[in-house]
Amino acid sequence: MASTLRKCMMIILFGLFNITLKADTWVVDTTGAEGDSLQLAINNAWQNPGIDTVLVENGTYHLFINDTTGLIMHDSVVLMSQNGALACTLSGLKEDLSDTAYHVIWINNIGIDTLICRAVIRGFSIMYGNARGSSSHSEGGGIYCRRSSATIDSCIISDNLALAYGGGFCISTFSYPRISDNTVENNSAEDGGGLYIYFASPGLLNNIIGNNSASNGAGLYIYGSSPVLVNNKIEDNLATNVGGGLCIHQSSPTLTNNIISNNSANAASTFLGGGGIWIGVSSSPILTNNIIENNSTNPSKGCGGGICINTNSSPILTDNIITNNSAYGGGGIYIYDGSSPVINNNTISSNSADFGAGLGIFRYSSVKLNKCLMSMNVAGKGGAIYDTSHSIVVIDSSFIVDNGNLQDNMSGLVYLTPDSDTFSVSYSNVYYNTCQPDTEIYNLTSITIPVQYNFWWYTDDDSISSLIYGPNNHANWFNDFIPGVPGEPISVDSVRNYTDTTYSVLCDSIWQPDTLYLRIYGQDRNASLQEAAVAILESSIYPQGIAVALMENDTNSGIYQGKAYVLNATANDTIRTDDIYQRMKVVSTGDTITIYANTNPGRFWNVVYKPLSIAEQKAQPIYEMSRNIPNPFSNCTMIKYQMGKESRVTIKVFDITGSSVCTLVDGPHKPGCFEITWNGENDKGKKLPAGVYFYVINTGAFKSIHKAVIVR
Repeated sequence: MASTLRKCMMIILFGLFNITLKADTWVVDTTGAEGDSLQLAINNAWQNPGIDTVLVENGTYHLFINDTTGLIMHDSVVLMSQNGALACTLSGLKEDLSDTAYHVIWINNIGIDTLICRAVIRGFSIMYGNARGSSSHSEGGGIYCRRSSATIDSCIISDNLALAYGGGFCISTFSYPRISDNTVENNSAEDGGGLYIYFASPGLLNNIIGNNSASNGAGLYIYGSSPVLVNNKIEDNLATNVGGGLCIHQSSPTLTNNIISNNSANAASTFLGGGGIWIGVSSSPILTNNIIENNSTNPSKGCGGGICINTNSSPILTDNIITNNSAYGGGGIYIYDGSSPVINNNTISSNSADFGAGLGIFRYSSVKLNKCLMSMNVAGKGGAIYDTSHSIVVIDSSFIVDNGNLQDNMSGLVYLTPDSDTFSVSYSNVYYNTCQPDTEIYNLTSITIPVQYNFWWYTDDDSISSLIYGPNNHANWFNDFIPGVPGEPISVDSVRNYTDTTYSVLCDSIWQPDTLYLRIYGQDRNASLQEAAVAILESSIYPQGIAVALMENDTNSGIYQGKAYVLNATANDTIRTDDIYQRMKVVSTGDTITIYANTNPGRFWNVVYKPLSIAEQKAQPIYEMSRNIPNPFSNCTMIKYQMGKESRVTIKVFDITGSSVCTLVDGPHKPGCFEITWNGENDKGKKLPAGVYFYVINTGAFKSIHKAVIVR
């Protein structure tokens, strides 16, 4: 059945000024037929003066039209769905499903001036384009945008392909579109699986770019451009070569307040990678206040789990959190081939690599770090930093604590190969890399490195000298924390242990190997910086104690949190290795773990480790919450849980920022098994957008958390 088209008139009144503007609205509806009527409506709207609206009713519109170009957009047309992207699909598939258009939407040369171009695309699912032709018809399977500055918002751009660039979206040649509140997912291309931007400068705001794939720049590829990215989530993308989250090539984009997480780059060549971000070939992006976490590269060759900076690039990184990334080299950041980043006020923590877990610096590169926190990074060589191939590292006013290395016991802070050029650290708080006796700096060069004016925790020359291997000058050290430099809290109010990451149920006893969720409450040292506090854990197996860095949960919060792992002692225990991995060993028949603040041992918390007998274990009330099925889900999912005894139960759902979105259960329960179905809505009955959510059960005696993923 063909689409139908009808025209109505909108009259807009502007109150006090008594001005009346007339604008036509073209209403299009379908029951699944071709998109000819939709193209006709756009053409008619474009031919009329002013800005007309094409309002599209619910349905699927097949756009194998215009000689496979797809829907051709014109200026001064507002193309919008009546009820949003979930109700209205623009499909590149032919109506009989036998073929696919090159593009779902074609936007070409409709105006580059953002003050004049008034084209808008709003509220559609844009799917199944396949840009497999030649030249521009191999780019932008979902949307192709050239020399145009349209507004595109509230769309779902998914399941599109491109032979060359931009599976979901290609933005090229003097285009300045405004792209906001879209989901770009499950698209694929050679470069730029989600989006490809070249010689253009769009603005991207509040978009989700996820689960896309490409050889390079799986989420986003930026070439010769200066786009602005604010508040986007770039997550779960996979590149077979470089730039899992995004690839920046000869470009100077600005990235602010973005989350770049769970991306991977499977680079087969050593020194390439960039699980989260690849920055290469004379690029100079500005990254401010982004979270770059849980990204990875090929573990046997790939470099730059969080960020790979390559070939004469000079980014500026300020106030970013770079954490839990992994790579063969440079777990957090890898710097290579004449690159020279400036890194200010960043937190670089809990990254891992064979060499340089925090930073790996290679081949005539240089890096300057100022007021950074580097903590809990673990590598084979160079826990925090690995420096080689005539490269330069200059560190000032930073806090480097609780990093570790596994291979040589001598480079918790830095490993300097014989051909390293320059390394210096000054006016910094540097200690416990690791807590156990160890060399923090391993200098294999013949150069006397300047490591003066630091606070090493120790206050005598012999102790400080023992921390540094190789020629050095460590004179004029501080005997306390250095003013104005990130460090531990000024004072400690209390030390606590909890049952899980919600930090709501205190725990002073465990009966089996378990995880301790630790918190220190104190007075923040620097209001503008995210810092760390160190907890020391002791048991009868490890009376010397291990150090566990706890990260401040926000700037100026004075709340520092993290975790440690309790394991039964074995004959092969190594306290230094356990210290690096935050593991506390205990006597298997019973022990006491004392947790105290490094800066104030008078603030402590005891956890009793008392294994239960088999009879006692059987008598324990059983609480359990299973993982939701299905997961991921689009319409609804089921959660099953078991209550061991009568108690009040709450099950709440939280978004990725930790904000509560809905309460599924809140009330008394008798012992037994229960199940609840969640339809993906919030407390107001509104469907939540696609993304990652967490659901938490709390009975007072039991708490558990699981992840649910909504796909739309």
